[in-house]
Amino acid sequence: MRQKQDSFTGDIQNAGIAELRKYLPDVWWRLHNLYSVRPEGGGRPMAFHPRPEQELIFRHLLEKPLVPAYIVKSRRLGFSTGLGIFSTDLCAWTGGQQVSLVDMTQPDAQKKMREIIRYCFDSMPESLKTGFETPKRDESQLSIRSRGASPEMDSHIYAGLNARGGDNSLLWVSEWGKFATDPKDRERSREIREGAWASARKGRKVVETTGRGGRAGDVWEMIQPVIEQNPNAEGVIYFFPWHSDPQCVSITGEITHDVAEYFRELGDKIGKDFSDDQKRWWAVNHMTYKQGMKTEFPSTLDEALSAPGLQPKFSQRGLDWMERQR
Repeated sequence: MRQKQDSFTGDIQNAGIAELRKYLPDVWWRLHNLYSVRPEGGGRPMAFHPRPEQELIFRHLLEKPLVPAYIVKSRRLGFSTGLGIFSTDLCAWTGGQQVSLVDMTQPDAQKKMREIIRYCFDSMPESLKTGFETPKRDESQLSIRSRGASPEMDSHIYAGLNARGGDNSLLWVSEWGKFATDPKDRERSREIREGAWASARKGRKVVETTGRGGRAGDVWEMIQPVIEQNPNAEGVIYFFPWHSDPQCVSITGEITHDVAEYFRELGDKIGKDFSDDQKRWWAVNHMTYKQGMKTEFPSTLDEALSAPGLQPKFSQRGLDWMERQR
């Protein structure tokens, strides 16, 4: 893969096609310079510059396109944003692509379509956007066509609860670990594993999820052989803990004895020193999430995989009985 070029030194939003032409064939340059994202908390669009963690996944998708990537991660590290931008870039600049985003719920999928994928596409300079048509654009689909190209070269991004049939250039499954062990979604999870996975046989496959499913369900059954280094296992596991995020610091909170002991053991285990601000951030959030910290903000892969899945604890008859008693 080509190394990142120097950024365009002018105003990209107002640049003409002639000024950008020499940069556009370089996917690495486009991913670093061409798009804007919605800032956290709202406000004006801000230029997207990938974090090191996002760059690592971009490199995997570009250099190892046939090797599945399993991203087990903490919250708020921007992988949905990065994958949405990668999907949009792939479909805009390479004709005849199909991307399927499978999410935990339909509103979740539509939110990514609206706030990441379409937002990213719309953020391109006007001089470039005029070179595209969008034959279909709604909450669940964005179709992109280079102006003047035949419909056979349309690229499509679908967002929903299941992957569309056909030949997926990129299958992106979001929060699979969460719904894989949910009783109401187990059949859907099985269909993704047995059907959707095969639809990207010659394409890219990426799963990005928190570890809520723990050591159960389809995702665990797929990554366990990779962890155990089975020679026939396919894929690479990328784990990103909360302490990868420089924003996970706090000036409030207290480093109590149990917090200090937790970080002493954690530091010995992973060979890392933590700042007092990181320890205070963990202590404050642990008060809110309690055991949920292992799901939402794990410190190690073992912690992430120790989180329980959504297992039924009572029968419906028992739940009805408790409701009547209450």
